[in-house]
Amino acid sequence: MLDGDGTVYDTLDHAAIAAFQAVNHLGVEVTIDEVHDAFAAEGFPGALKVLSPTRDSTELKSAFYHFDVENGFDTVELFPGAEDNLVDLKKRGIALGLVTSRNKETTESILDRLNLGGVFDAIITADDAGQPKPSPESVYRALAVVGGNPDSTVYMGDTVDDIRTAQNAELAASIGFTAGFTSAERLHAAGADFTLGHWSELPGRLLQCDVINFPRKSDYSNGKGISPRD
Repeated sequence: MLDGDGTVYDTLDHAAIAAFQAVNHLGVEVTIDEVHDAFAAEGFPGALKVLSPTRDSTELKSAFYHFDVENGFDTVELFPGAEDNLVDLKKRGIALGLVTSRNKETTESILDRLNLGGVFDAIITADDAGQPKPSPESVYRALAVVGGNPDSTVYMGDTVDDIRTAQNAELAASIGFTAGFTSAERLHAAGADFTLGHWSELPGRLLQCDVINFPRKSDYSNGKGISPRD
């Protein structure tokens, strides 16, 4: 399972600018540094509430998505190494789920721009889950789509809420991605089992999680594929 923003694709500046515009538009003066700190501590949409605690959550998200869409997604790019690793995992037969706090419309816009629409076996957005992260509901919905089990599932995300989501879903392991909104120290403090700062480190971390069997190249060429451990 993977978070989207700050994990698969780099929206750090894009999302921070939209949040900065939204909160200031609603009459609360904040700096861009305060926005980055709020995202690092609370993720999305929790950061909006921290930045503007007296405003209604629905109003905050509406203002955010207005500027989010208005600004366009031309600056959003995949993190280095993400595409190669996603394609490789897909070829190995590993089910890939995207669990994001974004709404369906903007998630689809980003995935279309990055040509990732067919990579994920399950895509669960804020519109699909009744409760936001760190509730485990979105993860459970993704598992139901792919037919997976919590004890053979690893979750990677870049915020404290991502790590807490993995814990609340009682997944096998959580990986904190430190090139996103949150430092390694904060992710470890939240309970991340492992951290990584570049997608090239992911295969090694998955082996450390001791959940997935990576076959030898000879096995893979013979079509034996890859499967969760029993």
